Amino acid sequence: MRVADEFGVFVTTREGETITSLLRRFKRKVTKSEVLKEYREHTEYLKPGVKKRRKQKESRSREEKEKLKMERDAVKRTNTKKKFITVNKEKNNETVTSD
Repeated sequence: MRVADEFGVFVTTREGETITSLLRRFKRKVTKSEVLKEYREHTEYLKPGVKKRRKQKESRSREEKEKLKMERDAVKRTNTKKKFITVNKEKNNETVTSD
């Protein structure tokens, strides 16, 4: 049995496979092929300026996500390299030692 649609995404059933797992695989293939995204883009006309602004907005959000990811990674790296500093006070001399 072969399930297909007009966009060319199809799934063939395997022996003993349930309908739910077949639908799950089909859904995964559709999302990977970005068929729905393309369909939504073509459902309405967007002026060139609107397309340009939307593209710039998406680019900015991607950059912000990447920046946040880099900051989180930097924090993780600094937290793993903790330095322990002990301060010993002796009368008038202060000695600082680090491990």
